[in-house]
Amino acid sequence: MCTVTYIPYKGKMGFILTSNRDEHKFRETIPPQLYTEYGAEIGYPKDKRKGGSWIAMKKGKLCCLLNGAYEKHIKEEYHTRSRGDVLKKLLASVNSVDTFFKSEDLTNVEPFTIITCDIKDQHISLTESVWDGGSINIRDLNSDNSYIWSSTTLYDKHYRAERRKWFSDFIDGDISEITKEDIFNFHSHTHTDDINHNLIMERESGVKTVSITQVEYSDNELQMCYTDLIHDKKYNIKL
Repeated sequence: MCTVTYIPYKGKMGFILTSNRDEHKFRETIPPQLYTEYGAEIGYPKDKRKGGSWIAMKKGKLCCLLNGAYEKHIKEEYHTRSRGDVLKKLLASVNSVDTFFKSEDLTNVEPFTIITCDIKDQHISLTESVWDGGSINIRDLNSDNSYIWSSTTLYDKHYRAERRKWFSDFIDGDISEITKEDIFNFHSHTHTDDINHNLIMERESGVKTVSITQVEYSDNELQMCYTDLIHDKKYNIKL
């Protein structure tokens, strides 16, 4: 939920979205499986404590969440609704992102950023939705471009800029030659000696990168590969 990249295929329809989850190492996660929720069949890794998720997919649609909006915020007592529940409800909705958020009450939800990939009629719509605690700001992105996001709750402006530089250097040149294995390596290797701010991070508080989830859309199919870094296990589901 804390570092996300989106890289499109060149020459064919498709993309690879990869998410590093930075969380307390003792917070348990149920590996991805299929569920029926809000009237839709959806697949996701489940946060055992709250039942939500930071990344979920259904046939033709993918949503990925990062904690925080534009700058670091303070958690308030009235922030009682899980952001992961908002993610699942948005994913299951048949409405557009704009229409969904026009009627969704986010009053009790902490700030978040949600990336949505919606595949319809041989077209990929890529959308960034940012809830800053007062308003929802929705931005349509060019699905032919590559992007990186880092959670504002863990990384300040300086380190977010540094990560964008790592990503720019990584995709520099012909990205049609970049494989999903290359992208996984980018997400799993060190880029600095500072373990507090690396893509694979670990802090004295106990927060560390606990998993990497990679979703590939190709040949009209979404495939999720979840890598549990704590137990060194991999899980796959398709839709």
